[in-house]
Amino acid sequence: MSPLIEVPNIIIRDRAFKDNRIQQRDVEYLLTKLGASEDFSNLPTETVYTILSRLETADPRGLKAKNIYRKLIESKNKGMGKNSSKERSSQ
Repeated sequence: MSPLIEVPNIIIRDRAFKDNRIQQRDVEYLLTKLGASEDFSNLPTETVYTILSRLETADPRGLKAKNIYRKLIESKNKGMGKNSSKERSSQ
């Protein structure tokens, strides 16, 4: 799914995390500060459309599509698309 959505491969049970007392919430906080988004609500509408338009090629068997569409539905209630360049210019 790499060409579509990047998912960090973080093994929170790794010894380095345990030795340094780094917890899941610490990793999530850092990823958020770096600009990672857990859902689609913070992404510009254009980015969401790009993801959807590439979905057929990036996931031809549809293994990830169900999760992506579920996240889209969940994000709709959080104000998805507020960061669209078209929407910003009309404000």
